[in-house]
Amino acid sequence: MNRIQDLQKGTVKPAFTLHSQKAAVNTACIRELPDTDYVQIHINPATKKLIIRPCDKNTKDSLRWCSLPKRTPKPITCRIFFTKVFSLMEWDASCRYRLYGESIRSDGEFLFSFDLCTPEITAIPEMRQS
Repeated sequence: MNRIQDLQKGTVKPAFTLHSQKAAVNTACIRELPDTDYVQIHINPATKKLIIRPCDKNTKDSLRWCSLPKRTPKPITCRIFFTKVFSLMEWDASCRYRLYGESIRSDGEFLFSFDLCTPEITAIPEMRQS
């Protein structure tokens, strides 16, 4: 099923976007975890999967993924993470990469899984200086 069909049905898949040394999830991710303010992001270089896992504020490498109090997606700036992912995948840093994923519940744990091998790629035009 593609994104258009999902929108027509009133559902939106979890998405993770990387561009301009920033990363962010879409509102669908935030809505699936209404009580989660912090997450961990893991990359498996062998399977080329990106995993987002809920955690608490004090967990090592936790990141605030939403702005409070409205709970909107919060862009995460991390040059090292961005560089490592783009290097692993041999991506062009001048493009935007959007990954559509799935939510997984197993053994009382919840996470989002995104396949780095199937991004939606958008070229970002350079800003003109006047």
